Amino acid sequence: HQANLTFAVRESNMVISDSAYEVSNSGTGYVSHSFNQFIFVDNEGNLMALDHGDAHPRAAVLFRYNQKAGKEVFHDEGLLSVEMKKFDGQTGDNYTGATLGGVSESNTKYLVVGTITDINKAIENRQDVMVCTVDKDSFGKKEPKVTLLTNYQTDEPSYGAYPPHLVKISGNRFLVLWEVKEVTVYSENHSSSSDLNRVFYTFLDGDGNQIGEIRSADNAALSDCQPILANGRATWYVTDDSIPTFYSIDANTGEFSSVKASKASAASANSTGFQDVSASAYYADAVKWAVAQGVTNGVSATNFAPDDICSRGQVATFLWRANGCPEPTTAENPFVDVDPSSAFYKAILWAAENGITSGTSDTTFSPGNPCTRAHVVTFLWRSQGKPAVTGAAPLADSFPQGYYTDAVRWADSADLLNDTGEAFTPSALCPRADIVTYLYRVLNR
Repeated sequence: HQANLTFAVRESNMVISDSAYEVSNSGTGYVSHSFNQFIFVDNEGNLMALDHGDAHPRAAVLFRYNQKAGKEVFHDEGLLSVEMKKFDGQTGDNYTGATLGGVSESNTKYLVVGTITDINKAIENRQDVMVCTVDKDSFGKKEPKVTLLTNYQTDEPSYGAYPPHLVKISGNRFLVLWEVKEVTVYSENHSSSSDLNRVFYTFLDGDGNQIGEIRSADNAALSDCQPILANGRATWYVTDDSIPTFYSIDANTGEFSSVKASKASAASANSTGFQDVSASAYYADAVKWAVAQGVTNGVSATNFAPDDICSRGQVATFLWRANGCPEPTTAENPFVDVDPSSAFYKAILWAAENGITSGTSDTTFSPGNPCTRAHVVTFLWRSQGKPAVTGAAPLADSFPQGYYTDAVRWADSADLLNDTGEAFTPSALCPRADIVTYLYRVLNR
């Protein structure tokens, strides 16, 4: 009855390999009347879960399982837990006066953000933003620290916070952001609220301490869309009548900006089929080709994410698919970080045995590492048999000592690198738009 439900799914065949839905089953991290749950994996590979319950315990509880992430089971009677924040008040009510917004980790601590209020006060919706931290090394043994970032319960005018979002910038820097409502009391125990269309935000260090002041951005909003960190900015979007507005905050300076899509661009899931790929973009034909050939899909039904950076595993998979998905001839997997159930598995074995790319060591491939432009051009050159090129190659002459020099000479002579929106920089990370463009130009010459 109103318990948290937890399942483990084997991705290769979508079979449920473990589950927990029994009442009072403490060995699986049970919380009664669980409102929501966050699942994540920490830097040490530990499986973590954060739950918000209103009965037993009436608290926000963080669990650390003894089973490492990637195992097919999570049942373990020896798991550790910490009550990050106990919710005082009448235990019979479903209302705890709190919400949870996010969880992350620094180099030394776990961080939880949410909102909290005193439910014994009349103004129930005037919630403050809280940050809860607990040491990793003393997890399960030491009480967490709870800090309030706001003072809406006593400040005027009467603001109340929405559930915040937490964005990890680095191992010791985070961004927390929240919306507010203006709360009006119309009787002793009831209140109403109205949107202010304002987002507040500030930075935290690795101990959960506030860095600098709290800033605000007018005419802005949050949604269930979790902000992501991309190109040095925390970015999210909110839609109104199917028209998205994109908001972002510079991860270093805190500068806020917003861009609202026009009706024409939003409605045009144009001839490319994606809202974020203009028909006039240099990569438009490449995107259409890549999707039609099964090289890659969009990140959603309406978006391709042309600026997203591809990992080593993804680039190997694009190449493999573009070459017809050939079966690797070897049955031996030399890479401990490439699981046979991975979507990249066959592609990586094929790429390695054909000399397209080696691992980052004798036993690791690092499939999640981002690819630079030099990496991608070199992979393409090797996949074509390392064709030799003679004659002038001014671009390659600019990088005479690189492992990628011959590859750049070939790519330049074949006009693969022209008109891609910016000068070729070997160390720059390569976005999806350019990867599919290079492939398209190589295979359709």
